[in-house]
Amino acid sequence: MPDRPLIVLPNPVLATPISPSRRGVPLRLPSRQRQGERLAPRLDILRRYFDQRVVELRTSAAGQVPEEVIVFETVGSISNFIEAAKRVPGFDFMAEWDAEDIAPDNDFSDARDATKPLSGRLFLVMANQQALGQLLSLWTRFQSGRRMAPGYAPFTELFKHLTDVRRWSVKDRLLETGVDQYWREASSAHDDTLVPFEIELWFRELPQARAESVDRIRRMVTQLQGQVVSLCELAPICYHAAVASLPASQVRRLVDRQENALLGESAIMFFRPSGQSVMPSYAQSDLQAP
Repeated sequence: MPDRPLIVLPNPVLATPISPSRRGVPLRLPSRQRQGERLAPRLDILRRYFDQRVVELRTSAAGQVPEEVIVFETVGSISNFIEAAKRVPGFDFMAEWDAEDIAPDNDFSDARDATKPLSGRLFLVMANQQALGQLLSLWTRFQSGRRMAPGYAPFTELFKHLTDVRRWSVKDRLLETGVDQYWREASSAHDDTLVPFEIELWFRELPQARAESVDRIRRMVTQLQGQVVSLCELAPICYHAAVASLPASQVRRLVDRQENALLGESAIMFFRPSGQSVMPSYAQSDLQAP
């Protein structure tokens, strides 16, 4: 007799796959003109930011190309957008995240139930000024109603479903990591007390780009009288992080947002509290024979 009961499987049958149109949620989207009214000011903010950064870097760090993570927030998902983004010189895809419970509004809603929360995606792409120029060119083509060049069609769907386009901000780097509260509590220590914390970096595909990110972080931390204690780079899982420590006096400046260079560094994805563990020690006299 077998040790385990036999499992009787049913006869195989052919199943009809569900088409994408049946899986998708019908959405009510804003018109092309309305998208222009909504998104043109946001894109102009990005353009002016890059123009300003170019001027700043010409005087402070010759040869450095300004880069920034751009966040595309969409309602619904965009098929093949990542492959289309890779065609844009200067775009480096960083991450793609789900977005849930998006509140409907007058521009985006479920076509069957206008009160139903929506789902969407966040596409995060590292971009330089050349890539932004290409993005603005694609946006102009979309606004004029012209067809995209071969390989760039997903950008049409992106612009139709786009709810926001912006830079990865200081708030994003601190949001929900608990580091702000950790810094507030640690900053009450003596001025010279070193406060450790973690810096998670955007993982760059090229080793040289990762090394440049670490060099910039190290310079900034050193200027704040701190030090980079250790580094961790795990390429198979696209993880890149550092442990840094700053004097409590400098941590107070981070809490009060008086030090924005480190908080706004484009190479940084998240700040996190430094992990801690405590191992209680037991004296031999406390042990009892079984």
